[in-house]
Amino acid sequence: MKFYSFASLLLLCSPAWLAAQIAAPMVGFARYPDSSVEAVYGLPGNFVVTRAALGTAGAISFSDYGGLLSRSGKILLLKADATPVAEYDTAEASPLLSVTGDLTTALAWLPAGHLLLHWSGSRFVAVPVDDAAFPGNATSLSAVNADHAAFLVTQPNGSVSQVLVSLTTGAVISSDQLPGVRGFAVRQQSFTVFHDDRGLEIESTNGNLRTLLIEANDLCFERMSSHWLHLYSPATKQHWALRLDAADATLAMLPAAPAKGGRQ
Repeated sequence: MKFYSFASLLLLCSPAWLAAQIAAPMVGFARYPDSSVEAVYGLPGNFVVTRAALGTAGAISFSDYGGLLSRSGKILLLKADATPVAEYDTAEASPLLSVTGDLTTALAWLPAGHLLLHWSGSRFVAVPVDDAAFPGNATSLSAVNADHAAFLVTQPNGSVSQVLVSLTTGAVISSDQLPGVRGFAVRQQSFTVFHDDRGLEIESTNGNLRTLLIEANDLCFERMSSHWLHLYSPATKQHWALRLDAADATLAMLPAAPAKGGRQ
């Protein structure tokens, strides 16, 4: 995978420890309940969670090319080597962040201010959105192309719609219900991921559905990297990493975050 450049984020490491981490594939970044952002290495069944140098965050989203995180009244845009690119001041308490590819796919939904933020390649651009047209609560956001972003919105009755918004005008272009998709749903690459009474459902664009057994029904999702999602259940205190590609879906348990002041 890519992401090996993220090894430079890990500080205060012995040379032997650092060499061991570089030898393992980088999975991505996971935000834990104490808000710490940790680096995850390894393979399913043998993950290692390390205390990275990114500190804490209220929300994150990473691709293999960089990421967004919110902290202390700012949204920070980072390159793949954690070099800061830009920041945006906001009082938004619950931003919805998304980076799906290179940094021009960086998006942030600021619901309190009704603003959709995107990275133009040289600066953040904030576009007002008339979200009164939204049929419910936005749970996922992704770049469609240079001109449009797509939200997944959960309606009060539990159904889910995809809402297409212009990045130029903020206008809602379309709103289409997704048949069979229910509850809290997220988009990862071309897949729609949600949980129902059968388990964790993964729907591809052609309608094919894969179901993974997971009983927790209070899952939270954040993008760890281009191919990995972090899943967390507040009720059970369990963490998982989900890898998606065209051929397979792999779900594996994540270890707990390392103790503060220490490393795993």
